[in-house]
Amino acid sequence: MAGQRVVIVDDHPLFRNALKQALTSAFSGMAIDEAGSLDQVNALLDKDSDYDLLCLDLKMPGASGLGTVRELRSRAPQIPLVVVSADDDPAHVEPLLALGVSAFVPKSEPPAVIVSAVRLVLAGGTYVPPRLVAAGAGRNGAVPDTTLTPRQWEVVRLL
Repeated sequence: MAGQRVVIVDDHPLFRNALKQALTSAFSGMAIDEAGSLDQVNALLDKDSDYDLLCLDLKMPGASGLGTVRELRSRAPQIPLVVVSADDDPAHVEPLLALGVSAFVPKSEPPAVIVSAVRLVLAGGTYVPPRLVAAGAGRNGAVPDTTLTPRQWEVVRLL
């Protein structure tokens, strides 16, 4: 996966730096741009939208969660979007996946999990922590309707 281009969008420089270090350690030759706000990522996308992945924090000044995801999906629908958020409410996962988000990763996950989720998305997959899928399914007894394949749901149920 050398030569991949990624944008990390988070208003906390410490988290951006930690995620950048984790990704550059895991992916040889990965080029990473950073944005601390929605305005900054929009400026990056105005100059060049040829990115392979966008990692986004949902809660930033000037960002509106689902509205921000909608805006980025319409602006650059070809770029897979990974939401990395401090909010790990299972109720937020299904609407994000419905908007075309490729992965939802809580910031509380270890760096290795975040790297694995990015690796999976870059390979064309989707990722949601099994505990969030199970918690979401437990509310009404049904598995949420997402972009997971039947085989992926089978694996989640087995976990």
